[in-house]
Amino acid sequence: MSRAVVHGPWWKILPEFLAGKVIAKRADCWLVKPNPGNAGYLRFTYRGVTQYAHRTAYQLTRGSIQKGLVIDHLCRSRDCINPEHLELVTAKENVPRPRREPC
Repeated sequence: MSRAVVHGPWWKILPEFLAGKVIAKRADCWLVKPNPGNAGYLRFTYRGVTQYAHRTAYQLTRGSIQKGLVIDHLCRSRDCINPEHLELVTAKENVPRPRREPC
């Protein structure tokens, strides 16, 4: 699968409600503070819907997540919501993929 390139600074790409959750930038990761007990992922409620920040960042910048696909963090940081670090893959592909060093 090819990855689309996301152009522009993160604060202009992500809507304010999600960009406001970025607590740090490390290398080119956009890090958010994960919720306790959510396996390193941030869940938040927006307009009455609870969702994962990385899935929301992907959907807002790249489009829908097709049924049967999961998001792989190419940077290996579950707390990163940089859309350039997120790729749709099958669950089967996600497990054995070669890994980059974490940011």
